[in-house]
Amino acid sequence: MVKVCEKAYGKTHLELAGIYNNIASIYHDLRDHAKALDGYMKSYSIYRRVLGDEHSQTLKSKKFLKEAYDSCGHAKPFEKWLQTLLSQRET
Repeated sequence: MVKVCEKAYGKTHLELAGIYNNIASIYHDLRDHAKALDGYMKSYSIYRRVLGDEHSQTLKSKKFLKEAYDSCGHAKPFEKWLQTLLSQRET
């Protein structure tokens, strides 16, 4: 489904962000937090790029991302981790 959507709409379409979010939610429910984190990050990145940082959907996506991150038990604070990750993706 993801590959079909990427091909039809492009890699930054909101429909694709929703698919990534739904897949991540399933992984989160299955307690596969690493896969959930990856899906939520992809979803958040699209929402952030398309809708901006302050859009309600972007903020909701960031909340899900933080929940998955916290479930992984990382020691680094979430905001610091997120800024590092985003800066790496933008270069």
